Amino acid sequence: MSTNTTALGFDAVDTAAAPAAPGFMRRFFDRMIEAKKVHGEAHVRAYLNSLSDARLADLGFSGDRIKAVRAKDGAANSYWL
Repeated sequence: MSTNTTALGFDAVDTAAAPAAPGFMRRFFDRMIEAKKVHGEAHVRAYLNSLSDARLADLGFSGDRIKAVRAKDGAANSYWL
């Protein structure tokens, strides 16, 4: 019985041409992390909207930043949390 060995030339494949697309699990975890981030940001917006302007200023928020916090309408989001 004899065994033949054939070189397939894998060293000639250009692996730097295009990176592989992320797999199912990577996309799943990326989306799960993004959803958790959005959920957390909604909690923070709701909490910041529950504070008075004076308290936000004490925490170091500028007048423009306080207006931005109020413009996000975080209070309505707290209903869905």
